[in-house]
Amino acid sequence: MNRRFANLPLRQVFAQKFQLRQRLGDKFKQHRRDRLAERQSARVMLEHLPQRMEYCYTAAAQYGLEYRYPLLDVDLLETCLAFPPWVKQHYGRNRYLFRQGIQGFVPEKIRERDDKSGTTIPQVYYSMVNEREAILNLINSCSGSDFLNEIFDFSRFPEWYGSL
Repeated sequence: MNRRFANLPLRQVFAQKFQLRQRLGDKFKQHRRDRLAERQSARVMLEHLPQRMEYCYTAAAQYGLEYRYPLLDVDLLETCLAFPPWVKQHYGRNRYLFRQGIQGFVPEKIRERDDKSGTTIPQVYYSMVNEREAILNLINSCSGSDFLNEIFDFSRFPEWYGSL
């Protein structure tokens, strides 16, 4: 969390004055869960999940698709969380049971891949690449504000944007 916070293009004086690092930590602090089922349950309940679902549903609707979430069925989730840990993560391989279940139905190259990004529909990535100049121009136009200069280090924005 410290490294991630340090990468933000914020002025240190502003961040310290308003204890932004501490407030961020307090908001996202979670106690360590020893059981895999507890960790997985906590992940499902994260705040970003409903937002991501809405984004994916909206992006798909633009193309006339109805986006569904069959793996978020309550009974299915409770059943999966009840499985022993080795079924869920077999020798460090995540989604083991799911991968075994699609064997023979999906090409092996797809079944075995482990490169899934966080966004199901890459709308955010697409926007960031295609609208890069417009976004950076907007950021640059804000750099003339004395108020915003107290908060942000505008010279760090291009590097920060590239790292996203």
